[in-house]
Amino acid sequence: MEQLSSKQKRYLKGEAHHLKPLAQVGKRGITKAFIVSTVELLKRHELLKVKFNEFKDEKKELFSHLVEAAGGHSVGMVGNTGIVYKQHPKIDERKYELPE
Repeated sequence: MEQLSSKQKRYLKGEAHHLKPLAQVGKRGITKAFIVSTVELLKRHELLKVKFNEFKDEKKELFSHLVEAAGGHSVGMVGNTGIVYKQHPKIDERKYELPE
């Protein structure tokens, strides 16, 4: 999948609005285990909120690193929460229909 368009990002932000953060960055930061956990969560949920409880000054860089390492797409940051999306490889198991 290519980059997300602004229309797709807007759609995904709206879909993520009601979601609770399933991943939280704490004292240890973004470790290999955190990345593996994020990848597993993305396989199940496709759309994920990541809350930064620590490292708030470095959240943009850390979030970009996490998104790249997980193979997803950055939807955006809202406060101290980042939204990441990774489309499910199986068409019939996709939860979100992205607009064109």
